[in-house]
Formats: sequence, structure tokens, C-alpha cells
Amino acid sequence: VKMAGSRPGLLTKHKSYSHARALLGDESTCSRFDFDSSGDYAAADGTYIYQGTSSTGNPYFYSSETGYYIHDLISGAGNYWVVSTDYSSGCCTGLVYYASYTTWPDTVTSWSCYSSSGCSSDLGTAVNCAIPSPQPTVSPIPTAAYCEAEGGSGAVCKVSTFLALSNSIQSNATIYVVDNITFTGVITISEKTNVKISSSTGAVLTSDRSFSTSSGGMFYVDSGSDVTFTGLGFASGSASYGGGCLYATGSTIEMDDVDLTSCHADSDGGAMYIEESTVTVSGASFTSCTAELGGGMYVGGGSTATLIDLSAQDNHAYDHAYGVPSDIYNDGGSFTCATSCTAGQYGDCQDKAYTSDTSYKCYVNCGGCRDCPAGTSNNEVGSTTNSSCQACPAGYVSTSSGATSCTSCEVGHFATVGTDNDSPEYGVVTKATNCSACPAGSHQPTATSVYCAPCDAGKSSNGTAGAA
Repeated sequence: VKMAGSRPGLLTKHKSYSHARALLGDESTCSRFDFDSSGDYAAADGTYIYQGTSSTGNPYFYSSETGYYIHDLISGAGNYWVVSTDYSSGCCTGLVYYASYTTWPDTVTSWSCYSSSGCSSDLGTAVNCAIPSPQPTVSPIPTAAYCEAEGGSGAVCKVSTFLALSNSIQSNATIYVVDNITFTGVITISEKTNVKISSSTGAVLTSDRSFSTSSGGMFYVDSGSDVTFTGLGFASGSASYGGGCLYATGSTIEMDDVDLTSCHADSDGGAMYIEESTVTVSGASFTSCTAELGGGMYVGGGSTATLIDLSAQDNHAYDHAYGVPSDIYNDGGSFTCATSCTAGQYGDCQDKAYTSDTSYKCYVNCGGCRDCPAGTSNNEVGSTTNSSCQACPAGYVSTSSGATSCTSCEVGHFATVGTDNDSPEYGVVTKATNCSACPAGSHQPTATSVYCAPCDAGKSSNGTAGAA
């Protein structure tokens, strides 16, 4: 996009250029800027993409629109920025503009035109033109500057590379991972809030283990950060201390529908390590993760972990080289295991996780939710077994499955498990499913009853409460 009102012979900033520098804190990774000569050499006008550094250690840029480079040139007369199309062993040819060297091309305030072929005596003798071969097909280096704004509330980014993902991390960012990504380093998220990283295609983030780190083999989250991961896979993360795939300290983490596989930590928390943090994990799986303590997860001091619909398979802890099943290790924090079942339901759970808290039953690998049967109720969410379905007490009933509470039988009725047509004179004490009307010849003047009293001698009733 060319900026209106440019003066002839000037490089002008792309509106996102300085923003990118501010975000990244390293000008060498600036992504692009616009060049608008507005003069005879309009062929050089275009957007220039950062390519890397030359043998002199200075950056150079290329425009696939024009075929021109903007690069540094060291000559006997000094350093220059040069617009050029071709290179030879002795000098740069096809020069269009040159200017005295500044820190970055967008800070140049005056450019000189040069149209003849060969090197200009004004530039002195070029001593270094060792710029890499033209790369017109090289894609722009993705940075946070490429993310689109959404109503001023933050950036919305689509990423498919490790660098793009790393550079997109900022507060209030919504980041969509559109392809599998190989991690070549650790992404640190510090003092960033409301960061959402998700995939609708089940993209897998995999560490190539070409790097070493002590904590957080893929993500290291700290300093009050607030991050949500959704619909992603994490694989093969490794750390020499804790959190093979993720390490969180002093932060809030939410993980929804994520799979952590083959993560490893030499010490604690093969998949995850948390301390002084609040973590909610929903619909996640820990599979084949290993550590000395807590093959799946390590819950450190001051931490609270809520694990909903957790699946855990083949996670191990190693002590003296002997592997034992270990899913969760608690060391001064707290954790709870639950299901996503609503009130009136319970989880079809059979397996229990291997945890350091042997007195606490953490059910995993649940097969879905089932309704509590009629005659019982459950007013809590997240139940894991049918023991959460409480029998209705005497004089109370639930007439259908999935009840969240039992209701009392009214005056003139009593609690039964049948219908009004086949009810006996006496009902049931618990688990009643119906409030039957008292039959003729009996009555019940009080509510919450399990029987009907016969009429006294010389009296009759048609089953109403007032009969005596």
C-alpha cells in the first residue's frame, strides 16, 4: 500500500512497520515497509520483505513485485543503502537509488538517483556485494503485525509456522493454528492476558527436541498470564526439569479438548507442571507421558487444578529406573476430578487415575453421562459415579429419570412405586416414583406420607384428604 503525499525519492513506512518493531523488540525481524519513489524509477516502488542479513551482518529486503533489493553496501566511501537488481563479484549493478547508511531504510530522509550501469565513482569501490541470490518466492516472515484487529479488542491471527505462532503472542490475541507446527524452541508467554490459541482442525504442535530447556518443553507461562488452549495436540515436548509440554507459574491456564502425548520431564510433570497457578483441563488426555514424579501432571504448591473428563493412559513415573504408573502428583496444591455431567446425571466412570493422593478417587476415561434413575436425584454437576444419585427420602418422589431434586407428596397422597390404580394401602419408604391418591376407605391428612390410614368405624372416604 503506497502512502499518499510521499515526497520524491523517499522511503516511507508501512503503517504496521514501526508497530512490528515495538511488538518484537528486535528491529532485525521487521517484516516489511513500502518504497515509493514517485520519480522516474517507479519500477522500484513496492512492498519490501525482510529476507535476512548479508555477510556484513546488515539486513536486506526484497520485493517480488519489482524484483529489486534494498540492501547495505560497504564501499571505500562508507556505508550505503542501495536499491539494486543484480550482483557481481566486484560490485552491484543496476543501481536505482543510494543513500548514506542509517540504522534502518525507513529512517533515510534523502535518496540519490543513479541510472547508469556499473558502479558509480560517487560510491567509491565496492568491497562487499555478497548478498544471497534473489529469492522472489520467499514468503514474508509472519509477525504479530500481520494479525487483523477485531473491533479494537485484540488481534485475530492465523498461523501455520513456529515463528508466526511465537510472534503472534500478545494480550487479547485470538490465534488460530491452521496446520501442524514443529517447535524448534520454547514459546514464553509472560504478562500476557486473555490469550486464546486454538485449532478447529486438531492441529498438532510437536517438538523436534533439537533444543534444550529446563522448564516448559514447548510453552513456558508466567507472571500473571492468562492463556486458553483449545482443540490442539501437544507431542514430544521435553524438559530437563519440569513440564515436558507446558510449565505454568503464577498464571491461569485453561485447556479444552487437548491431547498431550509422549511428553517427558526428567524431574516433575511429564506433560504439565504448575505452581502458584490455577488450571482447568476439560476433555483432555495424557498419553504415554513420563517423569520422575507425575508422568501426566505435577501440581505444585499454591496451585489448584480442576480436571474434567480426563483421559489418562500409559503415563509413568521413574524412580531408580523402574517405571510405575503415575498420572498426577500433588505436592502442596490441590486437584479435583470431575465430569461434564449436569445435575441429575452421573459419569459412567470405572477407571481411577494413579495419583499421589491414594485416599482420593480421581475417575478418568469415563464413557459419558447417564441420567439418575427415577426415585433418585442429584443436584450437583460433575458427578463421576451413580453413588451421587441420592434416593428420595420418605414421602418424597422423583417421577422420571434425571431429576435434580425430589418433591413431597401432598395431603391425601402417599409415596409409592406404582400408579393410582394399582397402589397398595402402604407405599415405600425411599426411592418412590409416584404420589398416589389414598384409595377409597382411607385417608391421609398430612403431607410427605408413605401410607394412608383406614377410616374409623362408621366413617367413609372417597380418597380425599378430609375423610376421617
